[in-house]
Amino acid sequence: MKYYPPQNEELKQTPHIVAVLDFLGATEKMKTTGRSDDFLKTMQRIYDGMMNFVRWNNSSCFGETKTNEVKIQIYSDNVVLAKECQNEIPIAECQEIFTLCAFFQMVALMEGIPIRGAITRGKFCKSELFVYGEALVNAHEMEAHMAIYPRIIVDKDIIKRSDALAMLKVWGMMQKLVKPDFDGEWFINFLLPKSQSGNNEVAIEGLKKIRQGIIDTFESADLKPAVIQKYCWLSKKFNEFCEENNCNDQKLFLNGNGELVSSKFYDKNEGMML
Repeated sequence: MKYYPPQNEELKQTPHIVAVLDFLGATEKMKTTGRSDDFLKTMQRIYDGMMNFVRWNNSSCFGETKTNEVKIQIYSDNVVLAKECQNEIPIAECQEIFTLCAFFQMVALMEGIPIRGAITRGKFCKSELFVYGEALVNAHEMEAHMAIYPRIIVDKDIIKRSDALAMLKVWGMMQKLVKPDFDGEWFINFLLPKSQSGNNEVAIEGLKKIRQGIIDTFESADLKPAVIQKYCWLSKKFNEFCEENNCNDQKLFLNGNGELVSSKFYDKNEGMML
């Protein structure tokens, strides 16, 4: 047996903004014969996109000088993102974590994988081997018991720290990265507004991919009442975004109960149920 000497790394917990993300439905797909290998390739594409964006963020940070990098830990279908806080009001740190979470959620939805998660602030430590801390525990508990829907919720304590968190700069534009939900929770606005440059072709193509990703995963899901409830929430938020940004032709088809209607049972040309 090979001997591994103790690490000389001095571990220390410091204040961080921590996000915990969970890919919904992943366990079932990993256990299902005939789907597991395909799902593995899907997760590889998502994680490749995630890591490329994290590396870009850590090297450029929207053109600003970096003081510390966003840390990332991946275990199967769980992702931990953490950014050490430099100030008591962590606006810059929240901007990075919120933007990364929004990007990851969009990429995952394009692949037909909804994400649920939570973001909080507290003590955290990451070594080369593991992650640890109260912020990690709290984020996991929030994700498991409070997020409920395919959304990434934000600890209200973070929101209370500054009014500036309501609008943050993303790619040169002031945008709402967090929004209040009907139940009082705040969540990451994973559908970012279109470019103000006037050239919105890329944004529209991305919206189409997200729309198709939602439809594909809905049509392959085991539609238990709790699952239908989750898709009701996701479909409603998607359609609200389309209405706010004049993309009504991309809206999802919902029945009278606000439930997503499978394309198998909807005639788009006639606009009616089959």
